[in-house]
Amino acid sequence: MNYADAIPETDAMITNNRGLALMMCFADCVPIFFVDPVKRAIGLAHGGWKGTLKKIAAKTLRRMQDEFGTSPKDCLIGIGPAIGSCCYEVGDAVIDKYKAAFPEHEEILIERAGKNYLDLWRANVLGLQEVGVPQENIDVAGECTCCQKAWYYSYRAANQTGRIAALIALKI
Repeated sequence: MNYADAIPETDAMITNNRGLALMMCFADCVPIFFVDPVKRAIGLAHGGWKGTLKKIAAKTLRRMQDEFGTSPKDCLIGIGPAIGSCCYEVGDAVIDKYKAAFPEHEEILIERAGKNYLDLWRANVLGLQEVGVPQENIDVAGECTCCQKAWYYSYRAANQTGRIAALIALKI
């Protein structure tokens, strides 16, 4: 893979082309996989703290609605391994932004021992539910990349740049 060949500044991709693989790279951020088995379309989104704040998962699904006629109730969503709220410490500025974006859902913000932590998994699930994806259609891996650094790359754990690739393709 050559990063120079990548689509610059892209946090989501969608397609209904069979055999075309979508790939994104992650360092601790949340990979979000979309499958519409009815309209036969897929998507992949990068849910970092900024993208999650701007509800990238919901925006990706809305774009699938516009392009392919996807219905949120038909979509199957996979939320892959990412840094968990056990390890994702954030500053007050990030906390304030999330309080404003998710005013009724402060459960995504955790305070422990005087430090603030953010639950990106839950924030993305909430964004998807807001646009009509049923809870039973969302599967969260629940694997923390930082805690499970022997299995996954974690920028926070390694304190150096590296990536995990996430891929999805529509075969049939």
